[in-house]
Amino acid sequence: MASKIAMIAKLAEFKDFTSKLTEAEEEKEPPSEKELKSEAKRKEAQKQAEEERRKRHQKEEYQREKTREQIRQKYGIQKQGTSKNCKSEALKEVAKDYGLDECATRELKEKMEKDAEARQATKDKIDRKLETRRKKKELKEKCQVQ
Repeated sequence: MASKIAMIAKLAEFKDFTSKLTEAEEEKEPPSEKELKSEAKRKEAQKQAEEERRKRHQKEEYQREKTREQIRQKYGIQKQGTSKNCKSEALKEVAKDYGLDECATRELKEKMEKDAEARQATKDKIDRKLETRRKKKELKEKCQVQ
């Protein structure tokens, strides 16, 4: 009996608590101009930090790719590419595992393609940098020989 009363008391306290929350939400005023400006500054700072993070990651990836390229040259290894067939098989497997319908599968495929395009753009940029670096290196070696 006592435990039922304790539960009812807790329930009543919870109802009082939630009613206070709803009252507080109703009394809320629209944000002031100062708050709006600070929110805009915060979003801009967040966007800038995200852009800096992307650039830093791109730079790190360039350094890693440069090291890989040196290893490939040293041991005569060819750079391998990815096949599109594996990606479609992986997509089908994920759709099957998670029981995705056709619409959800299409959305997933579009998102994967969008992400792949972004990665490819970054890889292309890094490859251009590496190509420029290779040409400079060849030119430098040519000049030293003469």
